[in-house]
Amino acid sequence: MGMGGRTGRTKESEGGFTLIELLVAMTVTMIGLTGLLSLQTSVMQGSQAAAQFGEANAFARAAMEDLRSASVSELETRYGTLPVSGLVLDTVGGRAGQSYTRTISIEESAATPDLVRMTVTVTWTEEGAIPGADGGRYDHSVQIELMRTREEAL
Repeated sequence: MGMGGRTGRTKESEGGFTLIELLVAMTVTMIGLTGLLSLQTSVMQGSQAAAQFGEANAFARAAMEDLRSASVSELETRYGTLPVSGLVLDTVGGRAGQSYTRTISIEESAATPDLVRMTVTVTWTEEGAIPGADGGRYDHSVQIELMRTREEAL
């Protein structure tokens, strides 16, 4: 055929995508990728929170082991006459600059003075937050308690 003639292909037989189909496909892909990014952010925040709770638990266990290894009379010499309530032991640093505050309480049991309750509490505030802000939403704590007798050799 000549220059203005048909080549034998019709519009229906031509392959490919229209511009509208490409735009719709790109929009659906972007929505999916946005969802994945949001999920990744949530997973990272959850992982960080779990790491902080694990670290706080390790600091609490270390402080409790120190208390447990001392006799009650040694504890009274070190911290004063019982009860000891909310005494700040120290502030320790964790990974990524996170600070944890360890406090202890030691008191005789109400049931019998031969039993002593020891409590270690580790508190921290999420990085960048002000303690007590937003109703304490960013404040966290881990607490370990132990009951022991005054007598050293049972």
